Amino acid sequence: CFFFSSRRRHTRCREVSWARRCVQETEIMMEDEYTDISPYVIELLDKHDFKMIFYSGEYDFVCDIEGQDAWMQQLEWKYKKQLNSERWKDWYISGRIMGKYKAYKNVVHAIVYDAGHIVPYDQPIVMMDALYRFCLLYTSDAADDTPCVDLGGRRIIKKK
Repeated sequence: CFFFSSRRRHTRCREVSWARRCVQETEIMMEDEYTDISPYVIELLDKHDFKMIFYSGEYDFVCDIEGQDAWMQQLEWKYKKQLNSERWKDWYISGRIMGKYKAYKNVVHAIVYDAGHIVPYDQPIVMMDALYRFCLLYTSDAADDTPCVDLGGRRIIKKK
């Protein structure tokens, strides 16, 4: 999940109020040992059709968006090629763009705006929306329908 490079996001992170927490989390995480979980993820996706959302906060430099994107592109699951060829779509909640995502079958790859490493802390409404929209009730039609989920997370599906 690490993909350190000099980029403007490091600078932007220092400009926000929770930058000190970002740095402290990074120092703690550097002491951890990491294990490749790709084989387990692939099994859950391919054999069991679990719905999964892989997300990063745009200001997260522990598990940054470039590292997540590289990991997602190399993940050897049966629909890898289709997900990688999907275009990014704006993620709207109540008419505001809160991030971007791309989805195929049972996988969603998302970036949450104005969030750091602990996205549910920084953007709780967005994460609640993600659970309802992408994981619990995900259908490709509903995820692409901008007004299908309101701020309260209740499912609103328009009749066609």
